Amino acid sequence: MPSWLASLLFAVLVVTIPFTLILTIMQRLPKAVVLSHRRWPLPLNYILIGTITAYVTIFIRTAYYVRGADPAAVLMEFVIAALAYIFGLVLSLRQFAGVYPEYIVTT
Repeated sequence: MPSWLASLLFAVLVVTIPFTLILTIMQRLPKAVVLSHRRWPLPLNYILIGTITAYVTIFIRTAYYVRGADPAAVLMEFVIAALAYIFGLVLSLRQFAGVYPEYIVTT
């Protein structure tokens, strides 16, 4: 199997499937009464997921398949990929933040 295809398949397992699962679960929540953050259109969520998947694919290929890579450079690329992953997850979850009726009633 070519290295790009193997890297892409692993990135899909690590990024695309969890992000789309979380996005699907969050879309099924009841609508918040007061949204604390503005939602953006659904295609932007998929663009975000695709961008992070592409970056993780590039990282996996360079970290695993490229020989002679400097360990410090690979570590820094891992930190950048981890921060991109976390940032994308926070951006996806942030747009579903809000105040729900149960919170207003109990407060």
